[in-house]
Amino acid sequence: MIWRRRARRLRRQTGPSPTSAQMTHELRTPLNAVIGFSELIQERSMVRSSPALCEYAGLIGDSGKHLLSLINDVLDLSKIEAGRWS
Repeated sequence: MIWRRRARRLRRQTGPSPTSAQMTHELRTPLNAVIGFSELIQERSMVRSSPALCEYAGLIGDSGKHLLSLINDVLDLSKIEAGRWS
């Protein structure tokens, strides 16, 4: 009970929880780093003739790009719900 009252009081003082834009930013930043590193590994493994490593790096990059697309879709939906879609 005490923690609920404290949480309500804290929400009144600080406002609503972080926006979707802030949360997606926190997800996109490290995800872009993962995608970038996978591309770097892929390029270097081609030079070193390591087809398995190149394939694994490609899978990581593709999965990262798919996840980034999903995050962007969630952000778009939250904008629509908030009436800020342009």
